[in-house]
Amino acid sequence: MTAQTETKGFLGNLRAAMGKKPTERQRHFKLRERLEALEARRAEAKTARQMRREDKQLRAIQRKQVEYLAKLLPRALATQKQASVAKQQQKNGVVKRVMKRVSLIPPVLIHKDYYMFQVNTRDLPTGVAIDNLRDPKVLESLRFALGTDVQVDDSNYGGFWYLVARIGGLGIVPKKIDYDEVIAMMPKRASSWALPVGVGQNKKLTYLDIRERPHILIAGATGTGKSVFLKNMILTLAMQNSPKRLRIILADFKMGADFIKLQNLPHLGTPSRVRLKKSEVTDIGEDGEVVHEKSEDFADYLITEPEDLTPVLTWCNLETNRRNQRFAKLVDQDITNINEYNAKFRRKPMPRILVILDEFPVAVLEVSKKEADGIKKAISAIARKGRSAGIHIVLGTQIASANVMDGSISQNIQTRIVGKSTGPQSQVLLGSWFASYISANKGRVAFRSDMLELELQTPWVSPKQANALTQAIIEKWADNRDEDAAALKLFQFALQSGDGYYDAEKIYKHFPDDDEITRNFCRSLGADYELKTDDDGTPGPEINVNGLPYYLLPAVMGKRPRKLVTVELFTGSEVKATDSEVKFTDLEVMQWVLDHNDGKFSNRVVYQEWRNRGAKQRQIEEIGQKYETEAIEIEGKAYILEFEGKNKPRRLRLVTCQAPNAANQTDTPTPQVENEKIVKNEINDDDEELPRGFDIVSGDDDEPEDIPDWLQ
Repeated sequence: MTAQTETKGFLGNLRAAMGKKPTERQRHFKLRERLEALEARRAEAKTARQMRREDKQLRAIQRKQVEYLAKLLPRALATQKQASVAKQQQKNGVVKRVMKRVSLIPPVLIHKDYYMFQVNTRDLPTGVAIDNLRDPKVLESLRFALGTDVQVDDSNYGGFWYLVARIGGLGIVPKKIDYDEVIAMMPKRASSWALPVGVGQNKKLTYLDIRERPHILIAGATGTGKSVFLKNMILTLAMQNSPKRLRIILADFKMGADFIKLQNLPHLGTPSRVRLKKSEVTDIGEDGEVVHEKSEDFADYLITEPEDLTPVLTWCNLETNRRNQRFAKLVDQDITNINEYNAKFRRKPMPRILVILDEFPVAVLEVSKKEADGIKKAISAIARKGRSAGIHIVLGTQIASANVMDGSISQNIQTRIVGKSTGPQSQVLLGSWFASYISANKGRVAFRSDMLELELQTPWVSPKQANALTQAIIEKWADNRDEDAAALKLFQFALQSGDGYYDAEKIYKHFPDDDEITRNFCRSLGADYELKTDDDGTPGPEINVNGLPYYLLPAVMGKRPRKLVTVELFTGSEVKATDSEVKFTDLEVMQWVLDHNDGKFSNRVVYQEWRNRGAKQRQIEEIGQKYETEAIEIEGKAYILEFEGKNKPRRLRLVTCQAPNAANQTDTPTPQVENEKIVKNEINDDDEELPRGFDIVSGDDDEPEDIPDWLQ
């Protein structure tokens, strides 16, 4: 059926349903909707055909690759002595060499990015064991022979399987992956202390939380990506945590070539600029006189000299002891580590300190033996006690020497990230030869945490991208240096989607997958940052969001949640109020009651709204009492406050005024109540007692004379 026939039938049905001929306008709109629907169906059909065509092409490619690999894999195994057995057989006087090969069991399981070949373990050549098939040397030879990645799986599907990456596909472990792509793969529930390590089999992301893995050893020869990974770690944690929560002490003994761009980060240096050492510098001034200057060291720069490392580690060790002693005094409050401390004292958190020492063996080897022993003892002590205190050690090295990596350091640094290494080097760094079996691809590492060993591809960040990220971090925390990253996220959401209203329940539901943002956290955050005044009347605290200072105004119970307002707006109204003797007028208050509170005058609600303009509870109560007996003009009409019943607030009622008569010769007109919610004919004078000077308006009364202009 053509589109024209469909359209005519549709219009006919429309005419029959309406009982009359549709108008030209109706025909136009209905026809356009119909044509748009037809066009959408055509587009969907075209997309479906394209997808089916691509799937068909992919299946054809996969079938060819499976046929090719199914023949090549047994041949490649046959070349390995561990996976094949050669025998000599004599037949008809001729000696032949017969090769007993490993066979495969059909069918082959085809996945999007790899194929699974099951080995016939019931018919293995004599002398060939399963351990021979998973030997790293055999796998390495298979990778070269097949031209693609090969892994082993003997746990998920039963039996023994070779996982062979699709030729030209993504691969089981990708050869390269960008930093942005890895950050996008991070789960929403990951905390701000989580950082990506790399991507492994089937593009599965591996990340670690420094709260759980406090100390890390990163090792690798030149070109393996060790310095790039350290740079990724610094940028990731600095982007997610404010300088108030994270301090970084960075040392690079290759003269700082890899980290020179990072020395402008606001996170560098000791917390609150704690002095590490104080020394005198002697120099010759411009006039030729000797000048003595005192200098203080806060470690807020890139450390490149080994002699500067000793005071840094000494201070970190003392700080570790000081923090643990403080936790011991707070044990009655269930505080035993930095996590519990910062959860209790969120407004004044104890910052985590990340001590990164790249090429630290250089510092050990270039100083005296006494100083070297002191450095190793300090690192060992921090690694042993630093987890609860929030002080973390990250060591980078190219040298795998037992003299540098002594037993005390190795025992306390369980998380290891090692690039391609020789067998003996891998044994020193990992405790196994695993790092010698991984691919030699740049950025490929062996990751070990506890007893888990994985081959991962670490993310790549270009120098240009690293510079851009560094600048973004500097700009982000320039005006928000002291803000909690999680708190900043919530306040930004309140400004962007809630017009500044901080509704704790609404905000909590918007972040259901973030383990740091709990319901109690959202509620306590609002209470902590709510506007208060000190004994001297100074308001606070200020909240820096997107470069602007804000105050979080208190909530009005049952009316509105807490609200963020700029300090300029708040102080502007304060200054305006204090410039005159009267900070606000009765008319402004009653106008607000009429417009924004449905005419209801509740002392508590009105006070909550007007307290920010200097209103006192007593002043609000006096205004309410005053207009119980006096009328107030609002927009040319007179209103008075009336009680509506027990436990209900007073409400503004519209009133009229009658001119003075002979019995009442006062100049002030007598106001009369006109309740719009009650019919006049049903009102009797005896129904209720009215305030003095008020009368019920009767429909038989004469038109009042000489009514003032403001009551016209």
